[in-house]
Amino acid sequence: MITKDGVIARFIFTFCLFYLSGTQILTGWAGAACGIIGTAFLVSALMQYSPIYELYEIIMESRMRKKQTLPNTNDDTSPSIINNNKTPA
Repeated sequence: MITKDGVIARFIFTFCLFYLSGTQILTGWAGAACGIIGTAFLVSALMQYSPIYELYEIIMESRMRKKQTLPNTNDDTSPSIINNNKTPA
């Protein structure tokens, strides 16, 4: 769910993008891109849902899984270039 401020911001972005393409300030590919992006912003504002939030959660979840599966290589028994000043036991 998008907050009320997020919905208002998306309506403002939608208006700006539709204004740029509708008044032909931007024409051609740039005008078409503004129309498409404006439509995406309008849909996300009307639905009060943004797939970016869901994508962020998926990415963070996959990073946490990778972090848990990687072995810990920072133990005291492995030689390290950074910690050359340690004396062996």
